[in-house]
Amino acid sequence: MIDESLAAGKAVGWAGRYYYGDRFASNVYLSLAPGAGLVVTETGCLGLYAANHGSLVDGTDGVLRISYAVPASPQGGSFPGELMPLSWGRRQYLIPPDQLAAFATAINHGKEPRDGDGGGSFLLRVGDEYQPVSGLPSLPTSMLALLRREPVEVEIASVEVRRRSKPGDICVSNYWVRVVPTAAAVPPLFVGEVLLPIDGNDRATVIASQGQSAEAEIVVFQCNDRFAPKLGMRLTTGAYNEGRGAGR
Repeated sequence: MIDESLAAGKAVGWAGRYYYGDRFASNVYLSLAPGAGLVVTETGCLGLYAANHGSLVDGTDGVLRISYAVPASPQGGSFPGELMPLSWGRRQYLIPPDQLAAFATAINHGKEPRDGDGGGSFLLRVGDEYQPVSGLPSLPTSMLALLRREPVEVEIASVEVRRRSKPGDICVSNYWVRVVPTAAAVPPLFVGEVLLPIDGNDRATVIASQGQSAEAEIVVFQCNDRFAPKLGMRLTTGAYNEGRGAGR
């Protein structure tokens, strides 16, 4: 029914077939159309991991709400329950509202707009990875403010291990770090912003912002403190350069 709606050209702008994944171990395909509902699958190198289908409600707030036929289980197969259609030039994305800040961060770090066959972390209509973008994506105004014109560079001023766990054969350490800017009078960091290393290996996610400093979490897949984040390690917010968009 979804394919019939798409083929008949009766669907609204956000209807279509979408993809996110790494083109190998995890690949999510989602097809949807108004009145026809939604079908979603996750596949990988071992075959089909999960599948589901459901109905859609197009809310007045611009968010699509999904009622799945099969409830999510702790064993996996969990797909987003809400999606916000975003346009960017000729492209169409579907972003869960709680991932809008992560999408803005991906733009700042040059992960979006993605191009070619490399895959990505957000649902993009199949084929749109080859479409050019122009201007800025149709993010809510509050989220557009998260797109940076100039990068902010910070360094780690303190490190504290908060939790260690060992799911299966993997040992995981969660570190909280305090980061401070390396220059004066810079814009504050925002909660959910991802900081990528300039001179290290560990990415950090901001969990609290306090004016000119912030608290961030770094996850290290080791339980030996010699792998802990180092004091003075520099990280950056990145910044969006419209000239580097896909189709360049």
